[in-house]
Formats: sequence, structure tokens, C-alpha cells
Amino acid sequence: MHLVERFTRVGAGMVTYAVAVTNPDTWIAPWTAEIPLMPLDDEVPQIYEYAYHEENYSVDTVLRGARLEELAAE
Repeated sequence: MHLVERFTRVGAGMVTYAVAVTNPDTWIAPWTAEIPLMPLDDEVPQIYEYAYHEENYSVDTVLRGARLEELAAE
């Protein structure tokens, strides 16, 4: 199987998620999907890069700490 995922920022508050899948053992033709991702409220979301690999727990910890600081500021 060959899978390609893309996140494209298309506006201040919108990201498009696109996926393309090719697997001739499962499907007779490749297929794609595209989904617009928008915030649930009027606030412009902050976008953070998230790179994960095994035993990389620091990203979760850093983001959790940032969310706690934001809550404390409110």
C-alpha cells in the first residue's frame, strides 16, 4: 500500500486534509479523499507541527503545558 497525506492551510481558519491511497492488491484503482477542517468557533486556531516517533513523549508534555498556561491566563 502507498499512502500520501497532505495538510494544506487554505485560509486563516481552514486547513484541507487530503489523502491518496494506492493498493492494487485491495482496490482496482487508486482513490483519494479531501476533507476541509474548520474550527468549531469563530476563533482562528493555532496550528502546531506534531512529529511523533516511538517514545517521543516530549511533544505531548510541551503541548499539555502550553494548554495549561493558556487556561491559567483565562
